[in-house]
Amino acid sequence: MKKHSSYGILRLNLSRYFTKNFSSREKDCINEIEGLHFIEKEQSCDFEKLILISTTQVDFNKLDTALLDKTSLIIHSNSGHDNFSLDFTSSVDFPIVLGNKLRARAVSEYIIKCFFHSIEKIPFCNEWDAFRSFERTLIEKRKVLIIGNGQIGTIVHKQLDSAGVNCTTFDPFKEQKSSYDSPAMIKTSVLETLEHTRFDHVILACGLNPSSRHLLDKSFFEGLSDNCVIINAARGALIDQLALREFLTGNPKAFVYLDVFENEPDDLSAFDQVKNALTSSHIAGVHGDLEDDLIDFEVKTLKDYLSLGRSEFYDRYENSILSNRIKSDCSGNTYLI
Repeated sequence: MKKHSSYGILRLNLSRYFTKNFSSREKDCINEIEGLHFIEKEQSCDFEKLILISTTQVDFNKLDTALLDKTSLIIHSNSGHDNFSLDFTSSVDFPIVLGNKLRARAVSEYIIKCFFHSIEKIPFCNEWDAFRSFERTLIEKRKVLIIGNGQIGTIVHKQLDSAGVNCTTFDPFKEQKSSYDSPAMIKTSVLETLEHTRFDHVILACGLNPSSRHLLDKSFFEGLSDNCVIINAARGALIDQLALREFLTGNPKAFVYLDVFENEPDDLSAFDQVKNALTSSHIAGVHGDLEDDLIDFEVKTLKDYLSLGRSEFYDRYENSILSNRIKSDCSGNTYLI
């Protein structure tokens, strides 16, 4: 069969969370773009050039090299890049575009809702209270530590700051073109931050890699106030969960909101009996329009890829291309951040 000069679009995996008609809607929208043909895997041999659409369930280290040899672009609209290894990302010469901005607003809103949920509830009543008592701390008096200054951390900071909350941002992956602090230095820096301020809230909004794993450990919890509120909608392994449980048990006035866990979904039940914890099943980035947003993002990325030159495409998607997240720390260790 004669090979096509156009691109074959191959979806490597469908998330089980997608609705039944997502696949057909996605195919219809992409097939409307001239020069693109949504295909099945067995049709890949009919095309000289492929564009892959992936989810976090794909193991790229085990992907058929024949597919990769033809691949010109990977669109990873599910945003999380945990399944891309550093070796794989470094070895390919085509862009891997992440859709992390798709969920940034939703995750930020989840965090904000948890923040206000943790604040004293209004004592509504049906009879006049002669004492008119309302024991509370105004939010402008609360001190919040946001760990991470990416898209989500920036949104959360702006929203809380506009409400008058006293926010401090600590970014373990400092905005540097070449390198950032080593894991030991990151740990030291965040502990020093705790020494200077007793925070009422700690919000996690950073990525996970070997340098940030268990950033919140026993020594971190020892620096918190006994009524601190922790919110994690980022990555479960940012927290040492055993140390967290000990902290919550020893400090019944403290509280935690967890949407992510080290081992999903198994670890969710580990907090069943923890009274000062509320858990959800990795839903922070989910919303009613997500599937439409995913398709719109894929279509826009594909159109830009076809119409722009390589350098212009890389410039426009600078913050979304995974290879731009390869950074080295000051000790020479390299990570995906």
